[in-house]
Amino acid sequence: MVESMRGEHAVRSLALVGGMFLLAGCIPGIFLRTERVDPGVLSDVRGIGKVVARTTTEYTWEGLTTITDVLVLDVGGVTGKQAVPRASERLVARGWTINIDRLPESVAMDSPEPENALVYIEGIAASESHNAADSKVLKMIQDLRTRPNPDGLVVVEAEPYEME
Repeated sequence: MVESMRGEHAVRSLALVGGMFLLAGCIPGIFLRTERVDPGVLSDVRGIGKVVARTTTEYTWEGLTTITDVLVLDVGGVTGKQAVPRASERLVARGWTINIDRLPESVAMDSPEPENALVYIEGIAASESHNAADSKVLKMIQDLRTRPNPDGLVVVEAEPYEME
């Protein structure tokens, strides 16, 4: 009889623990996660020019916080229409592939495996309108507009993504 009660107790405990895991998987926010790009991705991005400003943004949805690194780079002595193509060429040389080509204004690129990151590269003017809702990024960009040749700067947003 005692052995039977122990067996029942073990089954109930196992069912309770299993139910908790199932329930937790169905309710967003129970297990919080944070994702950001691999340091190797940021190393690649920093390698395409001189970093003149940097910040991060965070977006949370259903328990997942995604941190996006935003870097402003001077890719070296170019004008506005040359800056984004030069930046993308330098990443292509590092094994990145172009995902969305809207050159010379902007480009989206995928990192080489296994980093699974996506970067958006825009000229500073396009990024200023694109980031109008994010006051931290907008202020950073507006402050850089006072530099000599601000149109030669690129804004790079690096974010993680999961391959499906």
